[in-house]
Amino acid sequence: ANAFVGYLNSVSYAGTNQWRLPAIIDTGAVGCSFSNNGNDCGYNVDTSTGEMARLYYDELGGQAINDKLGNYQPDVAGIPDTAFFDNEVYDIYWSSLPSAFPSGAWIFATDDGVQMDGYSKSAHSYVWAVTSALAVPVPEADSVAMLMAGLGLLGLMARRKQSV
Repeated sequence: ANAFVGYLNSVSYAGTNQWRLPAIIDTGAVGCSFSNNGNDCGYNVDTSTGEMARLYYDELGGQAINDKLGNYQPDVAGIPDTAFFDNEVYDIYWSSLPSAFPSGAWIFATDDGVQMDGYSKSAHSYVWAVTSALAVPVPEADSVAMLMAGLGLLGLMARRKQSV
């Protein structure tokens, strides 16, 4: 995850070299005091403790797989499908906060809305890089292909018009 963010910064992706992993703040005793309501670790966390938690719960309206009383909610399906993001997955995303355990790190899981400590650094997980800088939109490959096709068609039409 850190290598990926380093790469984004090295190439100034989207015009900025200020990419980083999302922040999580460990507000209690060092490590995870797991709960289902309002803590820095668990389900339905205090969203001021993590950028991914704030995005998931406050901005996208996501729900945890356990309600605030700890009851399992079988109909919760992870991060809501929105038009704002492409290619998000229902899985685990790394944060910038190292774990109290040397081999672990804090994560946020979009498949069930959990924020927690101690996830193994050797596990394969996802990266959602963030920046506070104003990023320049990078066109999608499909958009660039359509633009090139349109320009090519205009060129052919102009050339045909000249030869008539």
